[in-house]
Amino acid sequence: MVFGYVRRYGDHLPRHRFVVMILGISCLYEIALTVLDYQMKVMGVAKFRAAALRGEGGGSAASENFAALMGRFGQATNGLSLLLSLLGTSLIVRKLGLPFTLTVFPVLLVLAIVVSYFHPSLWVLFVAVSMLKGLTYALNEPCKEMLYMVTSDSIKFKAKAWIDVFGSRVAKGMGSIITGTSKGNKDVLITYGSFAIFLVSLGLLGLSLVVGQEFSKLVRTGQIIGDSDDSAAAALPAHLRSKSRSGSGHSWHARSSSGARSHSGSVDDEDGIELPEATALRSSA
Repeated sequence: MVFGYVRRYGDHLPRHRFVVMILGISCLYEIALTVLDYQMKVMGVAKFRAAALRGEGGGSAASENFAALMGRFGQATNGLSLLLSLLGTSLIVRKLGLPFTLTVFPVLLVLAIVVSYFHPSLWVLFVAVSMLKGLTYALNEPCKEMLYMVTSDSIKFKAKAWIDVFGSRVAKGMGSIITGTSKGNKDVLITYGSFAIFLVSLGLLGLSLVVGQEFSKLVRTGQIIGDSDDSAAAALPAHLRSKSRSGSGHSWHARSSSGARSHSGSVDDEDGIELPEATALRSSA
């Protein structure tokens, strides 16, 4: 079932380089944000547990303080996202243009990783992760959606669904693999995890530059990615289009009723099309 979903909805990926680049734009940042978010939580737990061991607060002070931290984190992230969505997203895209706006988030991601590596503190990560997640919802996601303007309807409805559902989960899983190797050790996580996501963020930055240039070229030329695939599918006869949609696991209507075949004469086994001989025999009868 899973492989059938991947094959059906992800078939545009290997055929179109631009769609593969959209996949990278949509998923690479998830790896870095997963690791940074885990770093913040590990540092938060360590900080509040140490405070509880020193006798600051009761026995449940560590869990209560951590819950309060996560509450403030959610407020900061959603507040920033709401503010940018209302006031900043359209303005930034209009002033800078989509190609340049695509690079804003990767640049800030690289800076956040570098700063958190050299100054690994809870509040540095708190500010960095809340800012990045707010920008994800308010700026990065809208820009990613705009890239589909130069793609065909088939890519919008099939490849996009595959990227949003399957590709995003795989990226988060890869981030979890990186965090899992640290086994909760914040020193190992900061040293090796930061190096891994630094490389990922550089790749995202380079990909954003390439995608921006490709998008500008497609807009200038008026080319639509995947339009030739839709045209070729539309040029097929109706019975072949329905066969390609139904797949090999479904039977044709004419093939499924053997009784109808025995009364109507000869039927082509491949396409369920009545042959001329059957029509002639019926007419003479």
